Amino acid sequence: KRMLIIGGSGRMGMWLCRFFAARGHKIRVYDQEDNPQFPMETDLERGVRDAEVIILAMPISSTPEMLRQVLSLRPAGVVLDITSIKTPLVKALRAGAADGMKVCSMHPMFGPDTSSIIDRNVIICRCGSAEATELARSLIDGSNVIEMEVEEHDPLMAYVLGLGHAVNIAFFEALRRSGRPFMELDRAASTTFRRQVDSARNVAEENAQLYYEIQHLNPFNKDALEHLQRAVDDLMEAALKDDREAFERMMREGREYFGGR
Repeated sequence: KRMLIIGGSGRMGMWLCRFFAARGHKIRVYDQEDNPQFPMETDLERGVRDAEVIILAMPISSTPEMLRQVLSLRPAGVVLDITSIKTPLVKALRAGAADGMKVCSMHPMFGPDTSSIIDRNVIICRCGSAEATELARSLIDGSNVIEMEVEEHDPLMAYVLGLGHAVNIAFFEALRRSGRPFMELDRAASTTFRRQVDSARNVAEENAQLYYEIQHLNPFNKDALEHLQRAVDDLMEAALKDDREAFERMMREGREYFGGR
């Protein structure tokens, strides 16, 4: 298919360009930055008119306005976004589908360093166009597709992304505030510490703008962060106030939550 990747010169945009080109699709890129590997489209209206698939691969905060521009051009092709947070887009996505346009929303649950889509999770959010949803599924054949209504996405991401990121950020911030050099801690590291450090280090090296927007633009993150804060408060009380029963209960309930041994 003829594809227009808006934001195709960014890291995830480049991943999409390479992925879809490898599957035989014809790629053009619309972006402020030049793309050294794929042809550029300089006229958005022409690019949207000629494309059978239009994919928005931009920062979350920039996507709503671009989505409105694209939909105002009445595209005949399918329009997809890949943002990590959907709340800023829901109104435009639903309106576009209600107006007869082929609109869908995707969220690849991996980053641009991923080598293969096989067995990787990709969320497809239904926005009102069954045709767009089916095409989206066909484009990512081989992945593990999780399908849901677009309004269901962000409450789930508050825990899958927002809480997961926050725990790691809090961990490395607590280490930094300790005043102890990391190498000193690492020399005495346990297996658990090293596993947590591996996860936290990966988060620390990620795109700070993206991670801020994932925290800031998801209105459901507040509840997740409040649960985290209360959990830390309960842990402090159980551990520091000689409450073995409460501490053991937290451990037991956690084990049960994960399905037991």
